[in-house]
This record gives sequence, C-alpha cells and structure tokens, in this order.
Amino acid sequence: MAKFRSWVNEASSGRPREFMTVLLLVIANGFIWQMVISVIPLLSKSLGAGEVEIGVISVIPAITTIIASVPGSLLGQKLGKRFLFISSQLTGIACALALLNARGFSQIIIAQVLFGVSNALFWPTELAYFSEIIPGHMRAGVMGYTLAVCSIAGTMGPSLGGYLIDNHGYGPVFGVYVAVVSACCLVAFTLPRSQPVGTYRGETAGSGLAGAVEVLRRPALQVTVMNTFFNSITLQTLDVFFPVLLANLGYSAMLIGTVTTVRMAGLTLMRLFIGRLTERVPAPRLLFSGLFLSSLAVGLIPLAPVPFCIYACSLLAGVGYGAVSVLTPTIIAENSDSSERGVAMALDNAAFNGGRVSSGIGIGWIGGMVGLGTSILVASAVVFSGLAYSLSVYVRNTRVPSQRYEYRNT
Repeated sequence: MAKFRSWVNEASSGRPREFMTVLLLVIANGFIWQMVISVIPLLSKSLGAGEVEIGVISVIPAITTIIASVPGSLLGQKLGKRFLFISSQLTGIACALALLNARGFSQIIIAQVLFGVSNALFWPTELAYFSEIIPGHMRAGVMGYTLAVCSIAGTMGPSLGGYLIDNHGYGPVFGVYVAVVSACCLVAFTLPRSQPVGTYRGETAGSGLAGAVEVLRRPALQVTVMNTFFNSITLQTLDVFFPVLLANLGYSAMLIGTVTTVRMAGLTLMRLFIGRLTERVPAPRLLFSGLFLSSLAVGLIPLAPVPFCIYACSLLAGVGYGAVSVLTPTIIAENSDSSERGVAMALDNAAFNGGRVSSGIGIGWIGGMVGLGTSILVASAVVFSGLAYSLSVYVRNTRVPSQRYEYRNT
C-alpha cells in the first residue's frame, strides 16, 4: 500500500488527492460513455429508425463536439479546468434527464446534442490534465494505466445496458445514467480551483484560433490528428453500426453488449502494457500498428458474422484502439507546450468527431442502398487508404530532420 501511495505521489507530481479525484471522474464517465453509445442505436431502432436515421442520430454528438471542443478549451484557459469538469457533469445531468423522458426522436436529438457538449468539455480536459501533471518519463505508462482503469469500467457499461434492456426496458438504463452523473457533479466540486494557463507563446487570448492553426502545422501533430480521424471511423462503426448489424442478424441485446465488453477487455490489456511496449518499439510504429489492427477487424466481421469471429475481431479491434488511445495524447503532449496543450487535445478531439460524423452519415447512407455489411466493408477500405496516406506523410517527414516526428520519452 505504501508503495502504491509513493507511485501515485510521483505520478501526480505531488498532488495525489487531485489526481485520484480526476481519475474517479474518468472511470465514471468511461462507464457512462460506453453504456450510452451502445444503447442509443438500439433505442432509435426500437422507435422505428432505419440505418440512415440511426446514422444521422449517431453523429449529432460528434457534430456538437466539433463545434464546442476548441471554444471550450479556450474558455478553460480563462476559467480553469475545474470549471470545465463541473460544466461537463451538469450538461451530462441534463442529457440523462432528456433520455430518461425520451418518447420520440426529438428528445433523443436534444439528448445527443447535450451528450456532445458534455464530451467536448470533459475528455480533452482530462487528457490535458493528465498530460500536464504526469512527469514526462512516466507519461505513456501512467496514462496507459489510467485509461485502462477507465476501460475496465467501460466494459461493464454495455453489458449492464443490454441486461437492463432485455429484462426491464430502457428506463432503468437512463436512471443509472442520472445517478452516476449526479454523483460525478458533486465530486467535481471538490477539485481545487485552478488558475488560467495563459495564452499561446506571446499571443493574446483573442487570437487563440490562430494559435490552434499554428499547432496543426507541426508534422508530428498532423500525422497524429490524421490517424485520429481515420481511427474514429472504425470506432464509429464498432459503436453504432455493429449493434444494428448484429440485431438485424437476430442476436440479442445481451450478446451485443458482451461483444462490446470483449472489445473493451482487449483495449484494457493493451493500455496496461503500452508503457512497456514504448520502451522497445517507437511510439509512431505502435500508433500505425494499432490503427491497422482495428481497421482489419472492422473489415473481417461482415465477412464472417458468426459468434467466434465476432468476438475474436472485437478483441483485435480493442487491442488496436488501446494502442491508439494512449499514444495519441502522449505524442501530442510531447510535441506541444503546456500553454497550448489543451487546444491541441481539443483539435485532436475535433478530428476524432469529424471522423465519426463523416462515417456516421456515409455508412448509414451507403447501408441504406446496398446493405449494412457492404457499407462497413467500404468504411474499412477507406480507413486502410487513409492509413496508407498518413504513413506516407510520416515517412516523408522523418527524412527531413527539421520536421521529424518526435517522441521524447523524457
């Protein structure tokens, strides 16, 4: 126990209580995130939505997040991270209440907008917080551990949601959502007030967007953000369209939930060991390998939609995304200053949700014409093409010393 306390104290730069409070928020929000995104497609389908409608509904949080991410991070520079954490949980309460009382598509749309705002305020903030507080030499390992704990909680969300739907309907699912985010809001109020982090390298706060563009000019961040965009296509497919595909094939909500649980288990395992892997394999190679595995898994499932293949590919997809999810914020942190890190994370979050928007609309639209299985195969091909282009940019830039893709384990 004393050894663990010593480790937490070192990992948090001497702020263990604050570190553990934010970690608790991450665990709870990870649980809710996975439960809600796995339930919304099934709720929409139960109300009569087809593939196109489900695709449109699924991208609403992503569109909202794209709009709110960068302004939210700039607001956090003035009011501090505590304000963003509290605001995200208050918005989550409003979303939970909207879903609890949903009787039609209008309530779902309102809830999805609120869900997007809550995510835009919370996830970039927690990534920026951990990347700043964790010492550089421990960053990949500690972020892997913290995100692994989050994904462990996430494995419970879809299975619990599926169980409650099969046995009690949708009401109890959203009742759990209300209870969890309400508790998180109270926890967020216990965080210490943080000071504004300032502005970009001599710029004024009003020119923050110009600073954001400057961040994207760095080759390392360009490649990372591109990979985030294409990785989000695979994640959107897994989160939104695989539940619908499996439901169309006659699988139960409980089985659909356990498939997501298996994926989260693979994600957790990779996050636990990613710190050790980065000691032997360069982070960019692991990043590209992770995206390759997840996109391969997406393409294989429609070709053999039997339980063994579904579970195996879900595990493979989880392992791939586990690598990407840890290395992305780590590489961003190593290639940005502390004063701009929040906006850099927000830009990456916007790219992530941009991929979810484009894939949500595209897969749903193509699926309505040629079938969902074929549409998912097209999405996998798009991701492989994007991976090839991103890899070519990486190789080209590593040949130029002044533009080298950096990963400094310091």
